[in-house]
Amino acid sequence: MLCPLARCCRVPPTPSSSTALRPQTDRAPRRPEGWTAPGPRPARHPIDLREHEELSYLLGDWQIVQRRDGHRWSLDDLVTAWVASQVPPPSHLLDLGTGIGSVSLMLAWCFPEAHVTGVEAQEVSFEMARRSVHFNGVEDRFRLVHGDLREVVGREVEAHVWPLVTGTPPYFDDPQQTRSTAIQKEPCRFEVRGGVEDYLAAMRQAVAPDGVAVLCHASRQRSRVMEAISVNGFHIIRALEVIPKLGREPLVDVFVLSRKEASPFTFESLVVRDERDQWTEAFTSVRLSMGLPPRAKTQ
Repeated sequence: MLCPLARCCRVPPTPSSSTALRPQTDRAPRRPEGWTAPGPRPARHPIDLREHEELSYLLGDWQIVQRRDGHRWSLDDLVTAWVASQVPPPSHLLDLGTGIGSVSLMLAWCFPEAHVTGVEAQEVSFEMARRSVHFNGVEDRFRLVHGDLREVVGREVEAHVWPLVTGTPPYFDDPQQTRSTAIQKEPCRFEVRGGVEDYLAAMRQAVAPDGVAVLCHASRQRSRVMEAISVNGFHIIRALEVIPKLGREPLVDVFVLSRKEASPFTFESLVVRDERDQWTEAFTSVRLSMGLPPRAKTQ
């Protein structure tokens, strides 16, 4: 079943542009000898890579278009998709503020039968996501909507339709903080178009009565996030704090939310690196389950 979003457009093949079509010269992946990437194979359709762009590996053999000087997929995207991948396989799912398509593409890889909708306001990110979808060959089950999620969901979505809704809102709300002038980065990191409260309000409208929402946000704003969760009528059924290195404070929290009453929860912890600055066994397990190779980089 496809999501009922009136102005959604099925992602067509990327049109040609004035930029010359560059050959698909991938960087050599950092993979142990003999290791084979799991998961669905990408189609590797030709796409145009523009100035400052590159194809980077995502999950398995799938790749994503990223700017070298812009917003790039990272740990918070990975743990959000990993937590979301553990819910019952949905027939269709919605990713709010999908950016360059990191989480939505990861979930398309995890759920190869699911139809995916992503909503993104930044035109540059939206177009990069379109080309990544085309490169990997999943246009037949992918939809991208160019627009502000606060308007798109409220105006065009029939209430309570998605079994799974995900979102990774920007983390910074302090107007005094130094903002990056690099393309993409400010709206990805700062609340230019609303914050966690707006994401949760959209999730409340979009998630099915028996569905779940998965939300990632900065741990330092935990009290604010948990208050917004409660205000929007959600109950926490799972909470994971991600600790970048043993002994440090949590970096991000990932919540699994339901509209139904839930049992009391306690925070689980995922430590990424140990005291020797190597990936922990737990994080290595996460990587393997998400189609990433089992080799850590030594700092």
